[in-house]
Amino acid sequence: MTPYEMRWEMWRSADAFLQNRYRQLKEQYEAGLVAERPEFPSYAEVSAYALQMREFVDARRGDE
Repeated sequence: MTPYEMRWEMWRSADAFLQNRYRQLKEQYEAGLVAERPEFPSYAEVSAYALQMREFVDARRGDE
């Protein structure tokens, strides 16, 4: 896997995770279990989460 492909996969994983979390929070909000209405994940949030994933992978590679 090339570095570009790895970054793309991290982006897609981060986006899928945050959208999944949004859907779950939205269902809880509609059921009255959560008081605050959830916001759809922004580009900045997805970027930040993907960066966290990248830093984790980089740190784990350093442990080898």
